[in-house]
Amino acid sequence: MAGASAPAYLTKEVTMGYKVWPLIDDALIASESRTPKVSKIPSVWPSEASAVAKQNGESNILGKCHRASYLRMIGWEVTNSVDAPGAWRWVTGRKIEDHLTELAKHAKIFVANGVRTIVRDLYLPLEMDLITIDPETNEGWIIECKTYYGYMAKKEIETNRQPKTSNLIKVCLYLNEFKTGKKLKEVIAESIEQKKSGLDIRNRIEIDPETLARLDDGPLRAKLVYISRDECLRKEFDITIQEDFDGMHYPVVDGIMYRQFTIESMYQRYQVLQSYWFEARTEAVRRLEEKGIKKPETLSLVLKAGDPIDNSPLSEADQEYLQKLDREVKLLPDSYWPPAEYEWSYSPEKVEKLYSIGEIGKIKYQDYKKRKPGKDRIGSFHCGYCSYKRVCVPKQGSGAYGQMFDLNHLDFPDE
Repeated sequence: MAGASAPAYLTKEVTMGYKVWPLIDDALIASESRTPKVSKIPSVWPSEASAVAKQNGESNILGKCHRASYLRMIGWEVTNSVDAPGAWRWVTGRKIEDHLTELAKHAKIFVANGVRTIVRDLYLPLEMDLITIDPETNEGWIIECKTYYGYMAKKEIETNRQPKTSNLIKVCLYLNEFKTGKKLKEVIAESIEQKKSGLDIRNRIEIDPETLARLDDGPLRAKLVYISRDECLRKEFDITIQEDFDGMHYPVVDGIMYRQFTIESMYQRYQVLQSYWFEARTEAVRRLEEKGIKKPETLSLVLKAGDPIDNSPLSEADQEYLQKLDREVKLLPDSYWPPAEYEWSYSPEKVEKLYSIGEIGKIKYQDYKKRKPGKDRIGSFHCGYCSYKRVCVPKQGSGAYGQMFDLNHLDFPDE
C-alpha cells in the first residue's frame, strides 16, 4: 500500500545469535581428548599394531610408529590434540559401527560383541566389536567396520580393491589370536562370567544364545567392511591367514595371499616396542637408586618380558615411588626413545620416487611443485596425525624443523 511504513521487525537492527558450532566443537574435542597415563606394565593397544614391510615405497614398516606408541606408554604430554574434523570422524565411525551391530541383530546374523581377552605375553588387551555367523554354513566371522573418504583411500579401496594396510594388520591380530569358533566360545564363556562378577566395569559383552549355540567350532574368518563418508559406498573384504612355502604366515584377502608382511612380524614389532619401555624403566630404577630412592619391598615391578602382573593394592609408599619412577623415565635423554619411523618432510628425491610409483596423488604433487603456501611440503600422513609431532619433528633433522610453522594448520588426507 502506497505510503505504508515498513513492518517494525524490518526497521530494527538485526543482532546475530551466538555461534553454536565453535562451542559444540570445543566440547567434542574435550570429550574425545585423553590424557596419557603411565601404566605399571608395558600395555600396548591393537590400534598400535604394525608389521615389517617386505616391499614399501615409504619405509620399512607398516602401521603405527614406535616412537608415538612409546611416548604414549610413558605418559608423555600430548603436544597436538585432535581437531574438530578429526573428532567428528571418530564419532561418525563409532556410530556407524554401533548401528551395524544393531542391524546384524535384525538380520539374524549377530553372535556377540564386546568380546574381550588379553594376550598375556604382550600385555595386549583385545576387544572385538562384532562377531557374526554365516546363516548357511554356521561359520563364525569377525567383523571390523571402518569408514573412509579422500582420493587416496578411494583409490586404494574402490579402484585397487584393497583394504587399508593398517586395518588389515589389526584384523589379522584378532584372527590369529582367536583362530577357531571353539576358542571364541571359551573366551565368550569367560567374559560372561567376568561380567556377572561385576569386577570389570569395562566388560560390555553381549551375546545371542541361539546363534552362539549354532556357531561352528572350526576356523574363524574375518571381514573388513567399509563405508565411505561421502557417497556411502560399501565394500567388504574376506580375510584369512595362511602359511606359505617359506614357513611364514601371511594374510589372504579375497583368496589372494598378501605378501606385504608376515603375521610373525606383527608380534616381533610389539616385542621391540616393549623392549624400549623395559630398558627405560630399568634405567630409571637405577638412577633413582643412585639418588638414594629405593623401591619399596612391597612393590612388584615389571621390568622384563614375562614378569608377572601384581594387581595387589598399592600402599602410599608404593604410589609415591611409582610417581618418582614415572618422572625419572621422562627425564631420560631421547636416546632412549625409539627412532621416528616416518618423516614429516620428504626429501625432493623421495617425493619424486613416491610420485613415480603412485604413492603421492597428482594434485598434491602439483601443489608441491608450485610451492603453494602450506602445500610446499610432502611427508607421511602418520606425522600429520601424530599427537606428539611438536616434540618429535624437531628431532628429525633441520629440514623437518624448518617447516614447523604449519604443524597445526595442515589438511592431511585420510589414511
